[in-house]
Amino acid sequence: NKVEIILNAKALSITGEKFVNGLEFENVNTHERKNIGLGGVFIEVGSIPNSGFKGIDLKKDANGYVIVDPYSGKTNIEGVWAAGDITSLPYKQNNIAMGDSIRAILNIYDFLISKK
Repeated sequence: NKVEIILNAKALSITGEKFVNGLEFENVNTHERKNIGLGGVFIEVGSIPNSGFKGIDLKKDANGYVIVDPYSGKTNIEGVWAAGDITSLPYKQNNIAMGDSIRAILNIYDFLISKK
């Protein structure tokens, strides 16, 4: 098995010179510190979307993510798009969010040109 699940732990530091080679963490119950060797990390900065826009009734899923058309980024409100990790689309990584943002921008451009 190549996956080890470590519970009740807090990451302290990522180690390595030019490349990631390890992670130091602490058990939050025992305060024991350990190091594990690894070749990469995915950092998730929270998993609760900040989608409570005042005065805008965006349609959201059960977890609070804004529901968008996956091809355009359009929301349920005309003239409002969303992109990135606030949306209900899968894979909350920055490179995917950037691609979603570019797709939304191109659709916003088309929308604005059509309104001339």
